[in-house]
Amino acid sequence: MSTDEYGQATALHYGAWRPPLHSCILATGIAAGEWFQRGLDLGCGTGHSTHALAKYCSEVVGIDPGEEMVSRAMPREKVSFSSQALSSLEGKPAFDVVTFAGSLHYIDSLQVIDELRPLLNTGATLIAYDFEVRLDNYFHCLGYTPGHSDYNHQAGFEREDLLKIKCVTRGMSFRASAEQLAHLLLSLRDFREWAKEAFQSETPHASLSLRLSQLCSGKHELSARTYLTRYAIND
Repeated sequence: MSTDEYGQATALHYGAWRPPLHSCILATGIAAGEWFQRGLDLGCGTGHSTHALAKYCSEVVGIDPGEEMVSRAMPREKVSFSSQALSSLEGKPAFDVVTFAGSLHYIDSLQVIDELRPLLNTGATLIAYDFEVRLDNYFHCLGYTPGHSDYNHQAGFEREDLLKIKCVTRGMSFRASAEQLAHLLLSLRDFREWAKEAFQSETPHASLSLRLSQLCSGKHELSARTYLTRYAIND
């Protein structure tokens, strides 16, 4: 599969459904009533995390290098998206808060701070967060054996010019229909390739949804481990 095809397939399932956790996780790191003028969501994907940040900001920009991802994001009042580089934001109003929702694993955490500094107001806040959905039971029932992954859900910053303000690890639960759970599973590249063979289809969502509905006739009860770290820049 080419990089473009991978991006299209992942963006399709990301855009269709993501676990409703972004707002819940941010609420563990941002106090009730706390407000920011401008927010930046770096590595925004299809925009779920950007809209979660918008609840705390007058204006939010979501940036992601994946054009397929950004094309599925939904702009709204005070929320915009871009697939351009960070340098495209130079000369525009500075940001007060930056979020990294599951994106730090893919980013050079040392370099990105240097790139961000010219774009930030004094005393800006950085928030890195992620979640890990427990899917082992479904993998087992479906006959799928996941390979080793070096993905780090707790990726963060280790710099002297960043002060760690808050660190929260918490368990959360949510419900998903068979169709939604199928999108979640198929957003995982290795599982998606396995499912194509298992269901003899290049688009296995319908077949997988049917199989999942046979495992549970109603909503699927799912749990996740969530991680959030909040930082302040030492100017």
